[in-house]
Amino acid sequence: MVPKSLDTILSFFSLSGSFEISTLILVIILFLYERNKIITTTLFYLFGLGIEVIAKNLIEHPGPPAQFYRYSLGFLFPTSLYQTSFSYPSGHSFRVSFIFIIIGYIVIKSLNLNKLTKLSIFILITFYLIIMLISRISLGEH
Repeated sequence: MVPKSLDTILSFFSLSGSFEISTLILVIILFLYERNKIITTTLFYLFGLGIEVIAKNLIEHPGPPAQFYRYSLGFLFPTSLYQTSFSYPSGHSFRVSFIFIIIGYIVIKSLNLNKLTKLSIFILITFYLIIMLISRISLGEH
C-alpha cells in the first residue's frame, strides 16, 4: 500500500499523463527532434487513442469504487470528465509509454550522446513510467 502522504506527488504524475499534457509534450518532441516523422507518429498516436476509447467502451472491466479515489489536486483537464463505466485500458499508461518509446528512439539514434548518458536517460524514463503505473493503482484510477 502506498502511503496517502504521496498522493499529491502521484497526482502530479497522473496529471502529466492526461491527454492534454501528453499530447503537448509529444507535439513539442516531434517539432524539436522528429519533424520528418510528424505525420506517421501522429497517426500511430491517434490509432492508439482510438483503440483506448473503443476498448474502454467494450471491455467490461469496472474501475475501483469511488471510495478508493485519491487524486489530490484540485484541477482536472476537460478530457478527465469523459468517463466510461470501465477502466481498462489505461489511457495515461498508453500515452506515457508512447512518448517514452519516441524519446527512446531519439536517444538511441542520437550521435551526440555517449552510452552512459543514454543509459541514464533510459533509467530515468523507465523510473518515470513505473511511478506513473503505480499512480494509476494507488490513486484508485485502476
